[in-house]
Amino acid sequence: MKQGLLAAIAFFLAGLALGAVLIWFILPPVITVQAPAQLARPSSSPTPRPDVVAAMDRCQPMLGDCSAYHDCVRREAGDAVATGLPDCPQTPAPPAPASPEYILCFSPPVPADGCDPMTAVVHSLDAAKRTVALQTYALTSQTTVDALVRAAARQVAVGVIVDRQMLQEQPELVLNLAQAGLAMRVDASVQGAARNSVLLIDGTIALAGSFDFTNEAEHGNADDLLVTNDRAIVARYLANWNFHLKHSEPIELTAAPAPSATAGAHRAHRKSRHRTRPAETDDETPDAPEQ
Repeated sequence: MKQGLLAAIAFFLAGLALGAVLIWFILPPVITVQAPAQLARPSSSPTPRPDVVAAMDRCQPMLGDCSAYHDCVRREAGDAVATGLPDCPQTPAPPAPASPEYILCFSPPVPADGCDPMTAVVHSLDAAKRTVALQTYALTSQTTVDALVRAAARQVAVGVIVDRQMLQEQPELVLNLAQAGLAMRVDASVQGAARNSVLLIDGTIALAGSFDFTNEAEHGNADDLLVTNDRAIVARYLANWNFHLKHSEPIELTAAPAPSATAGAHRAHRKSRHRTRPAETDDETPDAPEQ
């Protein structure tokens, strides 16, 4: 019994030794053969398929428009390729419209922080780029006259509608302003007086109030002037100015007063040195743009 047990142990140990020998000589070649197959796997991304490359080439002309380029790649190469493209830059939101401004000017100016009406008028006229539309009962302020002539000299389209009284009392001034390039018209259809005092700059700024572009308003009266870029208010004043323009009579030069760089200061005359003609048809381009 004891000898049988010893024989079994000896047989077991011999089997372990034989197994160790087999592992030692057989396993390394297997590992050596399999290792190259595992190391052969590429570590970088695969080369794009030729059809994908061709699709990207077809979309190349659209690179200037990011969204169109993405749509083209998605259509030609598929969603998987398009998803991998960089995101398009976000279009910035448009700026919010500026709030309208309202400036109140009083004559005589309010002390300290007051706005002077004449200063506002001259500044606005000197800043005009395209059009000036003026409607006034009288025009005796030389400061305003000079600023109007300067605007016309800059090739700004200056249109002026005046009352019949001004035509009778200041004919030389009216003629000289027309000769200086201002489109002068007389509001002859109003039964009473055309007392609107409105100045419109480039169709975007309105100046209106009791301030009427006269020496009295500039130096002696108590007057007010509103300056605003409120689109609704400017549009209403501009529409009314164009309404009066349609039934105003243009000034036709028949006398040629000596030209003056500033239109000069003129004495009032009772007799007119000009004649008027009927207003043109509505399809003619107006003297100042209808904005």
